[in-house]
Amino acid sequence: MKRKFLTGALTLLVVALAVAGALLFWQSRKLDDYTAQLSLGDKYLEELDYENAEIAYKKAIEIDEKRASAYVNLSVVYVKQNRFAEARELLAEAEEKVSGEQALQAVQEQLSRVEQQEERYQQETQAESTPAPTSSPTPEDQESSRIKTGVYVSQDNPEDTLTIEEVRENQAVVFTVFWHRRAAMSQAEAGLSGNTGTFSYYEQGAKMAAGTLEFQENDTIVLNLEQSALPNVEPGSTTYVMPTPEEEAAQKAAQAEEIRQWLTQGSGQWYKDDVLEEPEAVNFQFQEDGTAVYWPKQKEYVNTTSYTLDGEQITITFLALDTLEPVPLTYQVSCFTAGENYRIRLDFVSTEADVSQLYGFAELVPGWYTLA
Repeated sequence: MKRKFLTGALTLLVVALAVAGALLFWQSRKLDDYTAQLSLGDKYLEELDYENAEIAYKKAIEIDEKRASAYVNLSVVYVKQNRFAEARELLAEAEEKVSGEQALQAVQEQLSRVEQQEERYQQETQAESTPAPTSSPTPEDQESSRIKTGVYVSQDNPEDTLTIEEVRENQAVVFTVFWHRRAAMSQAEAGLSGNTGTFSYYEQGAKMAAGTLEFQENDTIVLNLEQSALPNVEPGSTTYVMPTPEEEAAQKAAQAEEIRQWLTQGSGQWYKDDVLEEPEAVNFQFQEDGTAVYWPKQKEYVNTTSYTLDGEQITITFLALDTLEPVPLTYQVSCFTAGENYRIRLDFVSTEADVSQLYGFAELVPGWYTLA
């Protein structure tokens, strides 16, 4: 009797340990999947790819709805697009689902920031819609009217750019700054007084940068960054100049050559990342002579065609699946390193080509690729 009892107890213990082990494994796998989608969303958000960032964060929430990070970051995506109501609804939902006091506090703090940003946005929108009294242009107005929209390039590093996106009735300018090809300030606004613009830049309700823009002669802008909480960006002054057509052409040629060297290094073979578990993927091999080879993940066929580069854009000539007619598609190329891995990202640029001949094939191309 005693032996039967011990045998039964031992069996129950083994079963309990097996169940506990399986549960731990499942929780670990769940956390890995959640972290992967969260990291992917963060990358898309950093690149201002709000559509894909939203998809990744929603996948993370589906994996684990009790963690706060995906809710908070998804609300940032909504705020960046002025979708304040959706951000508030999302965070209200998160308040009911997240687990733990710290997670709940993070959600509530983000909700407060969203409400502050919405209020500030409404005030700015109302101010912009109020017509200003008409008067004769002042010398300051005449000075600010010389500001040109377009891309200005740093004299110290051609990868650093400042883009004047809009000049608002000589009262403000909207600008975006890229440091080392990464957006550091997106659609910041500087109030104008003569040839000087003063700005404070906020993200998620937090002040990230402050300073001035000095608009000088010969299409020159001096950015004086007086305060900075931006990652890897220190306070200081940077001079930007709008390049001449000749300089712009030379810069694009240099960019194209740099991209070509990056694409053709090593084997020149780039494999689509499967982070999103796409059922299909497209892989490429780029050669120095302008030859491009591409094939699906299952390698059912291999097509040899061509590519051309224009600055940081690549045009790949695909072949229609039935007629083999050429279908050129253009993508923006971004180059990265992750540890010892070389990576590129292809983002679709609008085209006049008839993509219907590719039967959805073109939709598989945008995304991340790693050098084999």
